[in-house]
Amino acid sequence: MAVKHAIITGLVAIVGLFYFSSVNGLTCLSCDSVVNITDCLTQKATCTDIDEQCYLDKVILPDLSTVFSGGCRSKQVCDLIASSVGKRDTVACAQCCDKPVNNSTQIPCNGYLCNQNPQPAGSTCGVCDRVGDPTDCAIDQQCQPTEVCKVNTVFSGGAIKYELGCEQKTVSYCF
Repeated sequence: MAVKHAIITGLVAIVGLFYFSSVNGLTCLSCDSVVNITDCLTQKATCTDIDEQCYLDKVILPDLSTVFSGGCRSKQVCDLIASSVGKRDTVACAQCCDKPVNNSTQIPCNGYLCNQNPQPAGSTCGVCDRVGDPTDCAIDQQCQPTEVCKVNTVFSGGAIKYELGCEQKTVSYCF
């Protein structure tokens, strides 16, 4: 009887620990309508519900520029949105994840969704023009401290291609 009680107590403790770490352990990038995924690196959110996941949305605006939004979202909403991407004209990508922070980069899992690979300012970035996949880029360049890595999506020859390189953290527009 004592062995059975010890096993049950141990299982309850493990389930409770799993629940506690799931509720309090998921950290996500948090941003709203930023031009570059690296703009999200300074803001993080901690999901407070066991049913939440990190998300990243990539939206194409009417002027064909791209913006990103990320944070915590319920798994049900993630599942619903995943089934409708491509049916709405402006949402190029909407993905969710529930992995812990990458220990080597300290970047939450949603930083790597939608074909993104964020790098802190002053990092080495891929520099390629119109590759089929950002991971195919084999040329690197050291960005200036005022620059961040960029990945632009373009349509070329009827296919989606990617342009990678460095760009200024802030861009000034003249009208």
